[in-house]
Amino acid sequence: MSVAHWAETLAFVDERRQAVLDRDRTGRDGVDLLEIELVRACLTAALGDRARRDEALTSAGAAATAAAIGWVRDDGQIELPASGGARLFPARGVSIAPSTWLAAVGVCRLLRDEAGLAALGHPPLLELLGETADDFWVPVGRALTTPTAETIATARAALAEHGGTVAEPEFVSLRVRPLLEVLRAGEQTAFDAALAAALRCHEEFYLYDEWEYDSLGLLPLPVLGIAAHGHDRGFHIGTGADRMPPDLIRGGLRALGPVRYHFPPARLHRSEEARWFLDLEGFPREGRGEDREEGAGDRTATYTARNGPGLPEARMDVTDAADGDLLDVGELVLAADLLAGRAGDDRQRRAWLTEAADCLAAARTRSEPRFVHERGWAAYRAEPTRFDPERLAAVESAWREMADSAADVSTTVLRLRLEPMLQAIAFDRTGVALRELRPRDDDYAKTFAATVVDRARKHYEELWAGPLDFRHPEAGAHVEVHVAALGDDHELFPGRHGEVAAVLLPGRVWASWRYVAPGRTAGLFYHGLAWCDDHWAWFPKPYRLLSG
Repeated sequence: MSVAHWAETLAFVDERRQAVLDRDRTGRDGVDLLEIELVRACLTAALGDRARRDEALTSAGAAATAAAIGWVRDDGQIELPASGGARLFPARGVSIAPSTWLAAVGVCRLLRDEAGLAALGHPPLLELLGETADDFWVPVGRALTTPTAETIATARAALAEHGGTVAEPEFVSLRVRPLLEVLRAGEQTAFDAALAAALRCHEEFYLYDEWEYDSLGLLPLPVLGIAAHGHDRGFHIGTGADRMPPDLIRGGLRALGPVRYHFPPARLHRSEEARWFLDLEGFPREGRGEDREEGAGDRTATYTARNGPGLPEARMDVTDAADGDLLDVGELVLAADLLAGRAGDDRQRRAWLTEAADCLAAARTRSEPRFVHERGWAAYRAEPTRFDPERLAAVESAWREMADSAADVSTTVLRLRLEPMLQAIAFDRTGVALRELRPRDDDYAKTFAATVVDRARKHYEELWAGPLDFRHPEAGAHVEVHVAALGDDHELFPGRHGEVAAVLLPGRVWASWRYVAPGRTAGLFYHGLAWCDDHWAWFPKPYRLLSG
């Protein structure tokens, strides 16, 4: 194609961009602007207009994060930063095409935009990507957004199993698989070969009749992103300088942001509910903000939070004039489970238990309608008997007694504290609750024999860096927990007692558990949960260290 054709196409794309910016705000704004900015970046790069290329790339990075949030969320609004000011548009669950997603990941890699990568790699989004495209996109998405030895191997295995049966096998073989091979390379020679092959495959793909006029072929964004990742890992990049601009690979650009999600306005029954809601959404308590206003008989409070799962920043307005409650009974109980399982020193544990009991008190006294949100209804459907007011009162009393008890806790108390945490993990698809069990650095010396401490640390840090092998139980399953000190107890590690005795320190309290669906006697079994003085840490299958 000629330079004149590229310039003519760019003029048309600029007109389309302006039309999107001038129209009424819609749920498609994030995806439409992402697609437009990706094309603008490729065309301006081909025309040698570096300033406009960079502007398009930074705008594409922000649009990628906004589009990712807008796919997972079907309510609220998204605040998208732009050169002319922020644009606020509704979140409506609009999907992202796999090729667009792939280019968006490449852009976020170039921008070193970890928040954008987290949004594009958010597990619920990857599940949607797998549902709308092919199943292999879930493990492939994990590998491309959070590459580790384990995620890359899992993605390559998924492509080997399913890649040949997809509707467009050339897309997989020329656009997806080569990227994984670059990520897999462990030394310079292998990296050079894999990167050169990925660039050749990109060019070959865009020679196909149906793709040869696609502007995305002018700049290999996914390959560039992987090259930038390799650069940051310490590899020298010397391949195809004309198609692989060194300034982009070195990381001269930064993301345009922040992209902010606005939760729908809601009503509080008590002020603590705003804090519990953000806990349930997975936001850390550090970095939160609150502003209050009063006027014309209406009280309004604005809460802000950062670094939630798939949400770099969020804003929430609570007001007396809102139509709906912020939390329903089901969500209050879920928040209580989350808080009751949180770790800390003795003072912090008591505070968490007291707050969890307050959550249950709020749930127990809530008037009808008790369940108004899908998350709350799902919790109720999973275990209806948990929401009986008398049972809630009993658990609340037990937690308050535990909060008032001495620092030394019995295995019975530990089991009572652990059950709600494991129940929350079972139905939390975001992985937030499960990540509470990640071992801390000093946990390894507390639990493993001195001869295997370093091996254990390396093994589990790599394991926790990627997606864990955790299967969620069926709806309605209940949890059965066994807690005991490591010694003669054979229920903690059935059939493996002798093996774990060789790698674990004696005397520490461990737990095993299983999820059992209604009407069944067997269920999903897990073990390796250690009580590390003031918190739980999960070491799945520690006997595997014997083969290390």
